[in-house]
Amino acid sequence: MGTPNEKVTPLDSSVEPVVKLDLDSQALDSQAREVKLSRVQSIHVGPLPTPEAFEKYEQTCPGAASRILSMAETEASERHLANQKALDATIKDTRRGMYLAFFLAILLIFGGFVLLILDKYIAGSAFSIAGLMIVFRAFIGDRNKSIDEKEEIE
Repeated sequence: MGTPNEKVTPLDSSVEPVVKLDLDSQALDSQAREVKLSRVQSIHVGPLPTPEAFEKYEQTCPGAASRILSMAETEASERHLANQKALDATIKDTRRGMYLAFFLAILLIFGGFVLLILDKYIAGSAFSIAGLMIVFRAFIGDRNKSIDEKEEIE
């Protein structure tokens, strides 16, 4: 542990030492003494304080505990509303992209067939293939995406 008359200081100098040893060396020689130090650290994470802290708040300022609870409930409901709005915006954005991709695919396929009818085989084939690739990508891309998500979960 240390020698007699030694002051125990923590590693962090901003924390006050818990125990200071200032023992008489003759007392140590005549009797063996054992000193055990233990450090207890409590960490609380969450929107609400611990029950002990609630009690202290209520003693200090009557009604504070109920105000803290209502503040936490308001914060939670606002956070849920914001998350719901973000989810709705993502859904609308995804749906809009799907509609635009479908419209573009139909336009390319239709334009390709028109070009094929007008004996523009290379351009007509390119347009038709590009439109079909958009449609196939929609199906194949979703399948690959779900496989990748399954691999990430495992």
